[in-house]
Amino acid sequence: MQQIVVNQAGYYGVERKEALSRSEKYLKQLDLWEKRNERARMLSGGMKRRLMIARALMHEPKLLILDEPTAGVDIELRRSMWGFLKDLNDRGTTIILTTHYLEEAECYVATSASSSTASWWKTPR
Repeated sequence: MQQIVVNQAGYYGVERKEALSRSEKYLKQLDLWEKRNERARMLSGGMKRRLMIARALMHEPKLLILDEPTAGVDIELRRSMWGFLKDLNDRGTTIILTTHYLEEAECYVATSASSSTASWWKTPR
């Protein structure tokens, strides 16, 4: 699994040494580090979702677009993922995502189109 993440960084011109460092950072933050040598097809649905996020972050984008990142994961993992996404947003990454979970959608307050800022309201329960 770690090799997939490192390869993803290479697509964006990230040096291998930096890619290894980032892969460790993101896999640890997403609680995947202990599974780093597993084959991706052997991972649970929740782990595959987190792997998708790690891959998307390898080039440290300013804008992150996610399609239902918490779909099919248990409630504790959803909370953890929302905490991670909030921290990422607090550090300056703009996040656009879709969700079918109303409680998640209600927790994020976006300001009107005339404003250039948005703010987190509360973490989903």
